[in-house]
Formats: sequence, C-alpha cells, structure tokens
Amino acid sequence: MSSEIDPLPFSEAKQHGILAHLMLDNSFFVQAAPLIKKQWFVNPIHGRLFAIKWALWQQNGVPATYAEMINCQDIVNEQPAERKKLIECLGWCDIRAKEFQLGPLQAEMTEWMHAVLFEKHCSNATTLFSAKRAKDAYNLLDKMIVDIKTNTFLGEDEEMFDDFVGEFAENEKEYSNALTFGLTCFDRLLTPKASNGSLLRGDSSVVLAPVNTGKTSSLITTLVANIKQGKDVLFITHEGRPSDIKEKIRCCMLGSKADKMYAGYRNADENLKKVFMAQMLAAHALLKKHLTYIPMNRAGLTVEEVASIVRRKQEERIIRTGKGYDLLVDDYPAKLTSSTISASQSNKRHVDDYVYNYFVQLALEYEWHSLVAIQSNREGSKGNKWYADRLLTMEDVNESFGPMQTATNVWTINRDPTAKASNRLTYYIDKSRSSETGIAVVCKTNFAKSLTHSDEMGAVWYKGTDTYTELVDNLLADSSSTGKEVSEALYKAKKEKG
Repeated sequence: MSSEIDPLPFSEAKQHGILAHLMLDNSFFVQAAPLIKKQWFVNPIHGRLFAIKWALWQQNGVPATYAEMINCQDIVNEQPAERKKLIECLGWCDIRAKEFQLGPLQAEMTEWMHAVLFEKHCSNATTLFSAKRAKDAYNLLDKMIVDIKTNTFLGEDEEMFDDFVGEFAENEKEYSNALTFGLTCFDRLLTPKASNGSLLRGDSSVVLAPVNTGKTSSLITTLVANIKQGKDVLFITHEGRPSDIKEKIRCCMLGSKADKMYAGYRNADENLKKVFMAQMLAAHALLKKHLTYIPMNRAGLTVEEVASIVRRKQEERIIRTGKGYDLLVDDYPAKLTSSTISASQSNKRHVDDYVYNYFVQLALEYEWHSLVAIQSNREGSKGNKWYADRLLTMEDVNESFGPMQTATNVWTINRDPTAKASNRLTYYIDKSRSSETGIAVVCKTNFAKSLTHSDEMGAVWYKGTDTYTELVDNLLADSSSTGKEVSEALYKAKKEKG
C-alpha cells in the first residue's frame, strides 16, 4: 500500500477506535499493520503511537504489550507534555475499543481501501488507454483486481481440528437442509453427500445456456420445486415481460398449459370452475408466502442497485417472518453494469467478473444459495440452433470465464432442434462442489407447462459430452430406466447401429 493514500475518512474518535484495537489486539495488529501508514491518522498522537509500536515490532519480532509501550524509550525520552499526551491516549484505548467494535471497523476500512485502490488504478488505466497503451491499461486493471482481493483488514480465523464430532453433526445438518434442483437423480449426481436436495446454502450455481433453449423456464422449474417444499425464494429478472414470467410460474405451479388455465377461469360449469379456482388459490397462497418476484428491466441497471434491493428485501423478510430467503435466483446478471467498474474503464470480461462475484458474495453473506444464468458464445448457440454433435461445457461461455471459476456448481443446457422435437433437454454437469463431473442428465420436458424437468416426466444420465438423439429417446420412453445411468445401454445401441 502506498503512503500517498489520503487519511482515513473517519471521525477522530473512530480513528482512535482503530488505534485502540491496534494497540490492544496483537493478532489484529500483525494482520493490519503492514497495510497502514501513520500519515493516515488525522491526530498526530495516533500516528505517533502506531509508528512506535511498528518500530518495536520490527526491532523485537513480536508486537509490544501495553506495559512495554508505556516504558519504551521512544515514550520515556519524550518531553513531559508530549509523553503525557501519548500515555493519556493509550489510557483511553480500552474505552474506545468498546465504543467501536472491531468487526464493523474492519469492514469499513476494507471497503474504504478497496474504493481508493479502484479509483487510483482506474485513473492510471484511463491515462494509459488515452495514450493508446490499451494492453498496459488492461494489465493494470488485472492488477487492480488482485490488489483488491489481497488487501483487506478482515481477519482470517484459524480453523481447528479439535471437534470432529461437532463438525460431523454440523455437516450432516448442512447437507440435510440443501435446496433441490427439482429432479432427484440430478440432486444425487450433483451433491451425493446430501440426503436430499443438492444446492447448499452459502454456495452459488451458474446455468450456462444458449439463446432460446429454455433458460428462464429451467430457473422457474427449480424455484417452483423449492417453493413447493416450503423454501423462501427471491426471484429477479432483467428481461422478459413480467406478465409472461408470472404466467410461466403459474403454469409450472399447477402443471397446466396456459390455455387450460384460461379455459378453467372462463368455464361455464360452476362446479368445474370452483375446482379450478380452488387450485389457483392454493397455488397463489404458496407463491404469496414463499416467493418474492422483482422484475428489474431498466436499461443501465447496476449490480449495486440490485444488491441494494436484495438487501432491503432480505431485511423485510427477516422482520416479517423471522428468517431470510433460502434461494436467490437472478435471470440474468450479464444484463447488469456496475457503478464501480464502468464500461469505459474496463472491458466486458472485467465487468461480468465483478457482477457475478457479487452474487457469490451475497450467498456467503446471507447463507442462501445463489442461482444465476449466463449465456454461451456464438459457437455454443450455433450448436443448439442446428444439429449438435457435442454438449456444451464451461469453455463455451460468452467471453467471461470468471463466473465459471467462482461458482460452486456449473451446468449447461443443451436443446437442439432434434431435442425440441422430442420434448427433451440435456443438462451437462461440468462443475460440482463434491461430486464427479462430466455427467449428462437427459430430461423429458413440457415447455407448454413451463416444466423443463421433474421426477414424474423422467430422466436418464450418462457420462460424457456425446449426444445420442433417438437412442436416448428410446431409453426415456422406458419407465424402468428413469433416474438410472444408461452409458452401457447407449454404447451397445450405438455399436449395434454401426
């Protein structure tokens, strides 16, 4: 860190609180002191005390205690008036440390430092770009990302290995409380250790999909499956008409086609209409209780604005129900920009990395699961528009590979014209927290009901990225194959076919 950084933008009392923790908490001092300069403190007494403790640490190899500070030569040899100020300042540290808790101070200092680092790097990168040194500018922005990630005042708690019984119990609780994808065999393949479900709290999943393959319907199928299990879901969209999205959700909830719903609503037979209305009211009661849907389709929308709404809705949910959301679904973050990283200061890859990482951090912060979508590149879209000879993998993402790296799980959606005609869709599991990857799960679909997968419609799975078209269709038609691995059957069928 450079000494050119401006002083800490906090009140003198809060700066005294920071100094108090540096003086009293040696573990915090060792972690934070290398990042701090004495010039950052507005009060020269604060800066002087920090410099003294730093010098003693460099000299002795261990941070000085309170008593060692008072009796060190740097303070003892000061003029009486100055010595009195230094000792009085140290004497107030106990009170200031209680007034300003360490945790919030660490978070505020880290946020401030990251903002300063961002401003300085972007300013320098803009200068380089204006001088037609684009490569140097991009390299500097890469360095900025590294600096922001590595420079933090947040402490790293040491993990101990002294309570495996407690950890086993906690892990079992975590895995038993997983959210569902909406298809049992997929859940078991993605997270085998979970007793049910597969999407763990604090984790994040990315769905990679070409244009017009059923991305939104797939997300809706998963969120509806969780709503039916009593989970609370926050759903945010950045494209599509809200009325169309709500219709898809209703179809998925009822397992009904849209025209059948409207026919039920208009039914002249009062008894049949009452049955329909009862079903609709029951579905809407679940949606009202467990789903918050927020369409945010405004042009130029930033991830910071979305995060602000997310945080407010989370607080409202906790106040109203006593608990927060279980699942956050966003369709899809690539539509967002950032007020921190503007397009003029960085390329699309940097912006996407920053935006998608926001959802990773929100999952960690609120201990829900973040499920987001991202689009494939042109080659991936071509493969799904025409006949596909292989399944999409993470490498087929459009330009930005960062979201693939930071996500816990990644799966792709594959649905070429042959698959559409056969009412079939293939999910390819390319990244998982705790299982083998490279697995294709082929599902029967019913897009008229906004259902991309379910245990009732059936699914089979195999290993590899090959596509088997009609061979898979024959196996899906066999109810005894539902939920099973069919690699051997496909191999034999393919061999017989020649």
